[in-house]
Amino acid sequence: MLPVVAWSVPERPIIEDPVVAVSVLAPMATLPEEHFYCLPLDARCRLIGSPIEISMGDVDGCDAGPRMFFRAALRCGAVQAIAAHNHPSGDPSPSAADQAVTRRLVAAGRALDIKLVDHVIVTPDRTRWCSLRRETPMCFTG
Repeated sequence: MLPVVAWSVPERPIIEDPVVAVSVLAPMATLPEEHFYCLPLDARCRLIGSPIEISMGDVDGCDAGPRMFFRAALRCGAVQAIAAHNHPSGDPSPSAADQAVTRRLVAAGRALDIKLVDHVIVTPDRTRWCSLRRETPMCFTG
């Protein structure tokens, strides 16, 4: 049976800072395997609905293709989005695969005119997290 995440999201939070994204993502931080989510946003950075699960993997990875990610964002009418996943290991450091996925999402988003605002990684203790926009800004250029 797949784990169910019970979202309790404040009504349309504005997510202009990764700290807010981390608080919204708290329910998925403790899942025992990696889960990849899309946080669809409107033009004012307000969350549209709840985070949308894109894929579930195992303890050390999950698929995060641009087609699935942006299909979910487009269905909500998003003009920008945040990618997010958890690291059950407790280490929020982005892997080479995390950086590669971010670059692919940024490129695909440009083609669709949907900005990838950030890619956030959360951990079970909820105090350690990573914003790829802050830690590896080169993933968002070019």
